[in-house]
Amino acid sequence: KVYHKNTLPANKYFFDGVKRASHINSVKGSRGRVLMLVYPPPGPMALETVVAYLDASLGYGGSYKNDTVVYVGEGRGGANADEAFFDYFLGCDEAKEDKKEGRCQWVLQKVMDVQTCPGDKGYEKMFVFRRR
Repeated sequence: KVYHKNTLPANKYFFDGVKRASHINSVKGSRGRVLMLVYPPPGPMALETVVAYLDASLGYGGSYKNDTVVYVGEGRGGANADEAFFDYFLGCDEAKEDKKEGRCQWVLQKVMDVQTCPGDKGYEKMFVFRRR
């Protein structure tokens, strides 16, 4: 849809092979890839996507194993994801080691600053997690 007489269709500027899918269906069949979550909305979407990403590589190993998640957004208590998402990656209880729980299977490899919005507000960072 063109919103203004001077507006060109988006496909003139962007890749037109992007498929519409839910956050869970979008990662199905993705093996040996990196999952990048950029400013996910508050709520369970981020964690549901990570679990679907892991399920997509069940039974595969080596270069087909989904083992890297890059998260860009605010940390715990911020505007992105939810507490369960951060508990999943940061919670470590050896007695409850389980794939769905995420316990002790992720290592925080790197934290990097991202460019802040004008006004110097925001607490966004880029977090790189890798499965053990």
